[in-house]
Amino acid sequence: HNGEINTLKGNANWMAARESVIVSPKLGPERTQQMLPVIDKSQSDSGSYDNVLEFLYHGSNRSLAECMLMMIPEPWQNDGVISEKRRDFYKYYSNVMEPWDGPAMIAFTNGDVIGATLDRNGLRPSRYYIVDKDGSGKPDEVILSSEVGCLQEVISTDTIIERGRLRPGQIFMVDLNAGKIVRDDELKSQIESNAPYSEWVSKMVPLDEIVRTSPPLSEEARERRATNRLLTAHGYTTEAMDTILTPMGAYGKEALGSMGNDAPLACLSLKPRLLYEYFKQLFAQVTNPPID
Repeated sequence: HNGEINTLKGNANWMAARESVIVSPKLGPERTQQMLPVIDKSQSDSGSYDNVLEFLYHGSNRSLAECMLMMIPEPWQNDGVISEKRRDFYKYYSNVMEPWDGPAMIAFTNGDVIGATLDRNGLRPSRYYIVDKDGSGKPDEVILSSEVGCLQEVISTDTIIERGRLRPGQIFMVDLNAGKIVRDDELKSQIESNAPYSEWVSKMVPLDEIVRTSPPLSEEARERRATNRLLTAHGYTTEAMDTILTPMGAYGKEALGSMGNDAPLACLSLKPRLLYEYFKQLFAQVTNPPID
């Protein structure tokens, strides 16, 4: 592809999170597990995208174009002219797969079809020529590239039937078996009619609806939640509350405990740590318990 996948880390993390429950209807549970992890971490962003696309395509009954639209949807949320049927298609799959955002133009093929799509940001050039070399009036060659202009020296302008470019989220495909170009609207209309997406979307329950219809919290519960947020913000763990703060509040003194501390040094920890945890008190390493 041309460009880069800027959401790669998030996409890879979400894909890894699904692996504990993912099952391919074509492969079955055992063979699905043999294909995990889906993403090879040594791959580039292109390779990672290809890993997921191949898994979706070979592990399900979806077409290649449908898998592409799952991973790279058009900007549908605030589109005032998109049909409700198409909006429901994207809304349904937004709960299944988060978008892989570029800027990127990605080409795809499985030997039967070949095409390309532009991500919803649309910040990469993707131009195409449809060429009639024999003068029959029918297209016999399609050229799509980010740098298609460099071919102007080898392509006669008299043979170009059509030239254009992909818009954000638009897909362009050639059906090699049928020998025809499948346009964006035609292809998406076919795919969105493959399943009752509108019916499925109508049965979704938005989170704000659950919150609105839930019984209100008591004052005590609200205070407890506020306290928990403050404790989390200031780095107090459950262990610190149970073993240090509670005994101090109950008995007015520090609790006795083991001198061992197996927590990673703050400077070596992979988790966010508080500032004072980067400093350690220098003291003699003795084995006497505090009671002595």
